[in-house]
Amino acid sequence: LTAVPETVFPHPKVRDFLDDPLGRGIWVATYEDGLHLLGGSPEIGWTTPIRHTVENGLSSDVVMSLELDSAGTIWAATYAGVNLVDPASGDIRQIGLEQGLPSNAVIHLFRDSNDEMWVSTFMGAARYRKGAFRTFNWQEEGTETIAYFVFEDASGRYWMGSNIGLIGFDPEAYFASSSLTDRHRAVRRLTRQQGLVADEMNTGAVFR
Repeated sequence: LTAVPETVFPHPKVRDFLDDPLGRGIWVATYEDGLHLLGGSPEIGWTTPIRHTVENGLSSDVVMSLELDSAGTIWAATYAGVNLVDPASGDIRQIGLEQGLPSNAVIHLFRDSNDEMWVSTFMGAARYRKGAFRTFNWQEEGTETIAYFVFEDASGRYWMGSNIGLIGFDPEAYFASSSLTDRHRAVRRLTRQQGLVADEMNTGAVFR
């Protein structure tokens, strides 16, 4: 294990990593210091990072999560929406409430086995399919659900970590349901009553 010198990368609050699809290094998401492309290695030396912040197009310097879509575009989750970054040109396009996100405060991104993107926010999770978002927001007694993450297991079932427990669901059955009763059948919520140590399933509470 070799640390990158602080003279090269003086940003301690790192949230996520992503291999550069063009093979130039790794993209690094930081909390309050934007998005960086770091190249080089301990053997050949480190290059000066390419930095994206609010000063050159990023919607927020708080970058929580990174994911690569099937077209090779980098999705960056921020507290001011999702930023779509072209890794070749550095051009940035922003997605937010106007494009269908349930909240601009985005916590986590996940690309599933169908090459569809899941965006976890403070107002539930949203699936991006064919250019449009649909929101999965499991409400309990009028409380809005904070979605900390969405993952898909080996059997194809989806799991959302939330502020009200771990929620397993079948997205196809849920979104196809026309009634609240049918939607309930597509969802299973696990809490301390089922053996969890806490109901708050925050970011980082999953291993895959």
